[in-house]
Amino acid sequence: MDSTQAAKLIAIPAALIVSGYQLALSQNSLPIILNEAASISTPIFKQVYNRGAVIAVPGALAASTAFGYLAYTTRNNTHRRLFTTGAILTFGVLPFTRLVMYSGIERLIEISGSAAVQERSGAEVTKLLKAWTVQNWVRAGMMLTAGVAGLATTFV
Repeated sequence: MDSTQAAKLIAIPAALIVSGYQLALSQNSLPIILNEAASISTPIFKQVYNRGAVIAVPGALAASTAFGYLAYTTRNNTHRRLFTTGAILTFGVLPFTRLVMYSGIERLIEISGSAAVQERSGAEVTKLLKAWTVQNWVRAGMMLTAGVAGLATTFV
């Protein structure tokens, strides 16, 4: 196996796996806790977020590095554009999380640590969880698009 094949075997599955993981959170996990009290939903969110970082961050970094390598080494201009798209999108989830999502994440984690705050934060928590869910769909879409761009190089 050469380095190009190895990079493809890292980039494409990593992007698709992280996308699927993020889709599952937005589709299956978060809607369930939306109807729970803040004393239940915020500690669960904190655990989900912390566990997700263990999968999503290394996956995004591995995929973006591999896509970047592929974009740099390919001679095919169409493939270069697709691999560059993959690199930008997979790396882009990290600043997107920090710049767009992090204030809501911080607030949910803050609420999770205080029973007094939880009691008076029900509507705020629901709003923050709904916003996180939508934003997470965006991240999942970014990763999915990157994975599909990588797959497309096998056909063009």
